[in-house]
Amino acid sequence: MNPELLGRQIYILERLSSLPRKILSLHGNENISELVLHELCRQECFNIDRAAYFIDNPDFDCLKGVVGHCRADFSPEGDGDVWQDPQGFGARTKESAFNKKVRGFTQESAFKRKKGEKETADLIAHELDLSCHGFYSWQMKHDNHGIFIYERAPDHDGADYDKFLPEGVMLLGFCPVF
Repeated sequence: MNPELLGRQIYILERLSSLPRKILSLHGNENISELVLHELCRQECFNIDRAAYFIDNPDFDCLKGVVGHCRADFSPEGDGDVWQDPQGFGARTKESAFNKKVRGFTQESAFKRKKGEKETADLIAHELDLSCHGFYSWQMKHDNHGIFIYERAPDHDGADYDKFLPEGVMLLGFCPVF
C-alpha cells in the first residue's frame, strides 16, 4: 500500500475517532452539526467543497435541511480549530448563503412517499445547484432517515480513504437538531 495513502487513512481515522468526544464535550450547544460537517469537509479529511445534511421524518411528513457547508463561504486561510470557538463558528455558518439555502429547504417526506434515495438526492442536488454530487442515506433513531449530499473539491484525488466517509457522516445522527 502507498505510504502516503496509508498516512492519510490513519489521519482520517484519528479525526473520526475524536469526534464522539468532541460532540459530547459540547453537549447542549446548538451548532454541533455545523462543527462535525466542517470537520468532515476539511481538505485534510474528505476534501469536500459543499455538503448538506437533511433529516427525513416520515411520521411528521417532513424532509428538512439541517445544515450546509460551503468551503467558499469561509476564510481561505482556514478557520483554525473551530471546536475552540463553537459560537463564533456557528455565527459565521449562520451567515453562509449555502447554509441558509439548505436550512430553508423543506418538503414532504420522500420516505413516506416511497421515493427512491437517488431520486431524492437528485432533487435536493438540483435545488442546491450541486452539479456533480454524491450522497449517503442511512437509518436513524425514531424511524428518521439521514441524507448527506456532497460535491467534491476539484482537487480531490479519489483515493481509497473515501470508504470511511459513511462512518463520518453517520456521526451527524448523534448531533442534536435545533
